[in-house]
Amino acid sequence: MPRFGDRLRVAKRLRDPRVAALVVAGALGVVLLVSMLGYAADQATHAGQVARNVSVGGRDVSSASRAELAEVLEEVDKRYATTAVLVSDGSGGGFDTDAGSIGLRVDPVATGDQVMSVGRGGSLPGRWWSWLGSFGSTRRSELALSVDGEAVERLVAEKGRRGEDPPTEASIKLDKTGKFVGVAGKAGEGIDANELADDLRKAAAQGTPIRVKARRGGLAPRFTKADADALARRAEALVAKPLPLVAESDTGSLSSGTLRGLLSSEPGAAALELRADEKEAAAAAERALARAGTQAVEPTFKVEGNNIITLVPGGPGRGCCGPEAGKLVAEAIFKRPDGPLSLTLVDKQPKLTNERAASLGIKEQVSTFPTKHPCCAPRVKNIHRIADIVRGQVIPPGQSFSINEFVGKRTLEKGFVIDKVIAEGRFEEDVGGGVSQFATTLFNAAWFAGLEFGEYQSHSLPISRYPKGREATLGFPHPDLVIKNPSPYGVMIWPTYTATEIRVTLYSTKWVEVKANGQDTVPNGKCTVYITKRQRTFLDGRVANDSTKAQYRPDEGQNCAGEQTPDANSTTTKPGTAPSTATTKPPPPTTATTKKAAESSATTRR
Repeated sequence: MPRFGDRLRVAKRLRDPRVAALVVAGALGVVLLVSMLGYAADQATHAGQVARNVSVGGRDVSSASRAELAEVLEEVDKRYATTAVLVSDGSGGGFDTDAGSIGLRVDPVATGDQVMSVGRGGSLPGRWWSWLGSFGSTRRSELALSVDGEAVERLVAEKGRRGEDPPTEASIKLDKTGKFVGVAGKAGEGIDANELADDLRKAAAQGTPIRVKARRGGLAPRFTKADADALARRAEALVAKPLPLVAESDTGSLSSGTLRGLLSSEPGAAALELRADEKEAAAAAERALARAGTQAVEPTFKVEGNNIITLVPGGPGRGCCGPEAGKLVAEAIFKRPDGPLSLTLVDKQPKLTNERAASLGIKEQVSTFPTKHPCCAPRVKNIHRIADIVRGQVIPPGQSFSINEFVGKRTLEKGFVIDKVIAEGRFEEDVGGGVSQFATTLFNAAWFAGLEFGEYQSHSLPISRYPKGREATLGFPHPDLVIKNPSPYGVMIWPTYTATEIRVTLYSTKWVEVKANGQDTVPNGKCTVYITKRQRTFLDGRVANDSTKAQYRPDEGQNCAGEQTPDANSTTTKPGTAPSTATTKPPPPTTATTKKAAESSATTRR
């Protein structure tokens, strides 16, 4: 045992700062060595596993294997898919959806790599320090998230553009010579979908529910006039030569003009893209090979003398083309086959049997409506052409009739000519100018027959020859005029015309009395919305009140907010909806909320 003097000498040495520092350093070295050994042992223990005290997406994944981590991330992904997404715009407005609808997904590989790298990246001292910190706090790993940009774009178009003027994208159209040219887009105002997608991804990483504040402001078109010009050149190259067709021993061809009528542009995710209308392509092939086989004959009706209606029986046949024809023609435009495109003939039955046609109750006039026009302008030829195409078409009970689906795109090849149109609130020229007068006349005949409407849209400027607030315009593929027949009888459309008048008469069985019930106007910014009320009294005694709407700009080139930039005329009803049959006051004006309605209202036919 040390003597007292020895202990005294040791104490004196410890009071020496140099000796004390060495003692402390030695002690710290021992602690550091022990902790480093502990860190190394812990790393060895967690090899191939998540490090200690790590969480992701609110879940503790400490020591989890890769397989176990993948299961956790799958559960987190499912949880995110159903979580609420709340978007505000800072002005008291906004909209909501769920994460699944915008394609919000957890990237399992990227997230797994991030989780596995916690505590294993950087310098050795940094890793050791992170490990020490894990004894006092949880190490949180971020989720790697992705959002479907196109889904966000659709969300903004459907829910975020009410009362706004979304940008009009660059596009292609046919000029007066029938050749494709590029059309510049126009700036608009609204929510930037790309910016919103980034904000949603960042907000989702912070937890649920997902809340973001969207910025409303000026929006430029995504694609330039140069993009549209390049696409027009590509389209011209594709249709430079006719497309030959063959079906068994019969031949035909689609001319360059016909092929042009099948092509249009649409904004893609990364570029302006060409699309071919497969339905129109099938119809064009059928016309080109009309002599192949024996076409089925549909039963029709004709009107003679003093509204005497006669059924003209139909019959079966065999002709062009098989159900794949539209797709084959569309593909052949982009990649020409060696030699003629081969199409098949198929057995064809009339869409309507003679017995069914006879039972439709088409026996008397139920409404008629005329509109006037000056004689002999090119637009009159378009009015007569579309009237001839539609004449005799029957709307079966409970079904709808779409002008655009039945007539298709108005083209030079179909006998339409160039005349005045309204393009985004300005008067321009395009193929088919004037067909909207036919649409307005049919709209009014259907209105007074008690029929209902799916899609319809007024002109953006009032036209004196049409009833103000009770009219419809056409573009392709939208705006469209879709008439719904809620009656138990068929309704036949029978247009007639003179040099200065177009008249549409509807034949069916009388089932309702219709009375115009006044008109209200309400402002929408600087625009005016006309609400035209209708009272329908059915033969069973029921009474229903409904209304149709039309919105007009204050002047050519102005939009509802008053700026000198065009907007989409926002009185389109959503496809598939019908006028309200409630007996209460009509709801406020419905604005166009779909992207296609906003884009396609650019050109309408007067």
